[in-house]
Amino acid sequence: MAMEQLKEMSVTDALTGVFNRRWAYEILSKHIGISKREKTNFIICYIDIDCLKPINDTYGHAEGDKLINIVVNAFKVIARVSDYVFRMGGDEFLLLFPNSGIKHSNKLIGRLKKELSKQDIHGIPIDFSFGFAEFEYKSSLSSDELIKIADSKMYIQKTDKKKRLHK
Repeated sequence: MAMEQLKEMSVTDALTGVFNRRWAYEILSKHIGISKREKTNFIICYIDIDCLKPINDTYGHAEGDKLINIVVNAFKVIARVSDYVFRMGGDEFLLLFPNSGIKHSNKLIGRLKKELSKQDIHGIPIDFSFGFAEFEYKSSLSSDELIKIADSKMYIQKTDKKKRLHK
């Protein structure tokens, strides 16, 4: 019993209960192997919650934690049983969509945005920036490289949002 609890604690994020960064790399490596063996592709999506810093600075970290958990709970509503959610740190998350293409993954992210649009925190709309990366079974990309691709696409989207806000 104690060993099971230790194992669960070692792979989950204490705040949200979703898988942690360390486990993300483990699962991604496994899915790369499965993808190559079964000749299937998968999608990852790197997500960064918008407005966490201003909420933390204005309302305190307890409200920031509340925001993070609102987003995680929305992930849980839209996710398929086969999907994974990992907290990579702070306000960044990685979603893994096994046996999925960009079109289907885009639909899931659209549903997530719709779910979050119903909520706010202190009048501030809840939104996020995201970037996809597809692992094709013929690919030689590593977990790190795949995450960097999705992260850089997310960063471009986040930068574009900031530019539009400051116009």
